[in-house]
Amino acid sequence: MIERNAKTVVPFAPGLTDAPNEGGREVDASGQAIVALLSEAADTARATCERAMSTAQTLSHKLQAAEDHIRELEGDVRHYRDRGLRAEKWLSTIRNEIEQTFFGSAAAAVRS
Repeated sequence: MIERNAKTVVPFAPGLTDAPNEGGREVDASGQAIVALLSEAADTARATCERAMSTAQTLSHKLQAAEDHIRELEGDVRHYRDRGLRAEKWLSTIRNEIEQTFFGSAAAAVRS
């Protein structure tokens, strides 16, 4: 942890105190290099953020399309389930009708 109130002096480069004019130029060059690197880092971060936002938006659209498709498929499932249930009821009705029409009197005769 760094103390903010500590008064520690860290020399920038060896020999700065020996040649103040040359040291000033080195400090300026170093400062400009740091600013350039910060600018480059900011540009990279901005580009990365834009790519992430674009990817997130694309994935959001795909998710919405998938959810819409799921709702459509769920509607189809309900439709075909209802249709299957109606078909089963009709088959039961037809079976009962066949038993009564063709086997009703025979079944009654066998039982008596």
